[in-house]
Amino acid sequence: MQNFGDPMFHRHVAAASVWGLVALWLADEEFLPFDYQSYAKELQLNVKNLEDEISNKDMNLSPILKSIKELEKAAIKINDQRKEIEASKGWRTWKEYQMKVRDVNDRLMMAERAFTDRDGLLGMTWHNHLLWHQPATRNMVWRKDNGDWWHEGETEHYGFEPWKGLRERISTTEGFETEGSTE
Repeated sequence: MQNFGDPMFHRHVAAASVWGLVALWLADEEFLPFDYQSYAKELQLNVKNLEDEISNKDMNLSPILKSIKELEKAAIKINDQRKEIEASKGWRTWKEYQMKVRDVNDRLMMAERAFTDRDGLLGMTWHNHLLWHQPATRNMVWRKDNGDWWHEGETEHYGFEPWKGLRERISTTEGFETEGSTE
């Protein structure tokens, strides 16, 4: 780290500060700040781009569309439960209230864990999230300049790109042969 990564450890201090602030913010929150309703809407928007990419291939995205609809229904249900718990805060006993909050937070946490895989995607073990990934890079070249390593190249876009594993599969196949392989 002293030679190449962060010689003065400024980035380490900044990262630790950010993670410390996130931990403090999460500790003060009653409910985990996961909004799967907006997550489902974002996936619906991105599935349209995916449909355009596979328009010339014999592939069916109906299982993905069905799953997104189910995610949206579940997100609406848990958001309604969260609002109901917040509205009845003064009417319940403290212990019963805390158990309801804990139940909602546990379900939100398990939902997020369901979108991750410890082993990562096949051939891309650094991609642990199964849906969202860093954007693809093109013409990436690493070079050493004045003792420091820099990269040159351009990214296709900023932010995150959905369904990297599925996009990789689409680019390497003419289509799925069986219905079970799309699920």
